[in-house]
Amino acid sequence: METADTVRQAARPQDFMCTLELNDAYFQILFHPSSRKYLRIIHDNRQYQFKVLCIDLSTAPQVFMRVFALVSFGTHRICIRLLRYLDDWLILTDLVATLLQLRDRLLAFCQDLGSW
Repeated sequence: METADTVRQAARPQDFMCTLELNDAYFQILFHPSSRKYLRIIHDNRQYQFKVLCIDLSTAPQVFMRVFALVSFGTHRICIRLLRYLDDWLILTDLVATLLQLRDRLLAFCQDLGSW
């Protein structure tokens, strides 16, 4: 995961930055049906079972980072400088116009991944 120091080291004096907040991104990671039995809770004598990654799961940040490391690898292949901290992403580039293009390219890339 990125830290304030890694962001400071990655940023260049002429850089512009854009942040992306991936709302509900954890919920995009589905659990295999055979694993869901390990993710049950009981409340008021009713049993509930998670189908997607839940934020309160102690291993959720690690799982999320591993899954989205593949997305990060893909963005570097299409020449986007991207820093990630869980579901907060930072795009860096030296031109405002380029920044907006890269943002749109990253969003399109993520949408394409969702259509697999």
